[in-house]
Amino acid sequence: MTGRFEVDVKRSRLMWVAQVREHPSAFTQARTLEQLDVFVREVLALVADEPEDAYRDAELVWHFADPTLKAALAARARASAAEERASELTARAVATLAAKQISQRDAARLLGVSAQRVQQISALTIGPKKRGRPVEQSGRATA
Repeated sequence: MTGRFEVDVKRSRLMWVAQVREHPSAFTQARTLEQLDVFVREVLALVADEPEDAYRDAELVWHFADPTLKAALAARARASAAEERASELTARAVATLAAKQISQRDAARLLGVSAQRVQQISALTIGPKKRGRPVEQSGRATA
């Protein structure tokens, strides 16, 4: 069975304790988070009177009560979004610099990345660089 379930998690002495928001009677505990994942899925099946593996594909969204952990996770999410935005802007800058016929080495220096990275980005956003002399329709090179 698939679905999405919000799970409140806290630490109680040596155990992780979890309660499923959608099913307040779905409550379990385990020594490790890995075990807790398995036990939450099992307790969901038990509460719903389903086979033990019925919730193996369900999405579990974990909510931890610790404010420091919440702050760290939020900061990591912001950093990930900022990194994605930086990648998009870098790709745009590489394309813009290439259109202005700035060398890949100079573009790398301007952007603070390696020349190899500029080359990779160029290949993805601009396409492969054409080398050699232009070829006529007949297949012979032009002078």
